[in-house]
Amino acid sequence: MRLEAADLPEPASDRDSAPFPVIRVAPDGFILYANPASGPVLAAWHSQVGDRLPENWRNHVGKAIESGLPVCREMVCDTWAMDLTFLAAKHGAGVDVYGKDITERKQNEGRIASQLEELQRWQDVMLGREDRVRELKREVNEALARLDQPPRYGSVVEEGGTVNVEGEGGAQ
Repeated sequence: MRLEAADLPEPASDRDSAPFPVIRVAPDGFILYANPASGPVLAAWHSQVGDRLPENWRNHVGKAIESGLPVCREMVCDTWAMDLTFLAAKHGAGVDVYGKDITERKQNEGRIASQLEELQRWQDVMLGREDRVRELKREVNEALARLDQPPRYGSVVEEGGTVNVEGEGGAQ
């Protein structure tokens, strides 16, 4: 059974003036209502009021109705990133879709990921440097041992005169 917009109660006037997308979708996936802020979402779906949602988005409508739980999905609309929440409407009237602009959050996540990658590169460089310093200390101690001299770097020598790469921090 396909519901028509006339079968639904009039959306509250605050939906019309909401600065975020508000869309009503029938259980069969037809778009029954969209406020003016929904334009970018509808454009990304290549749809308008009266059209049927693309299949992958209709699946979210079905999941929200079947489970009675919100279904959240992200999408890109032109230059915006959107978080869409599909909520089953009362009395089997379909699903209300609410959009939230998450562009700034996504940009921040990208910056944080980039910074984390840079920190990991620096950590790798520093760990490599530390390994090389230990190796050089070990080589100096081995050269001194061949000359019957005491080790210069105690931090790489264990008891009994064997080389130790653990526990830096002894006398140097």
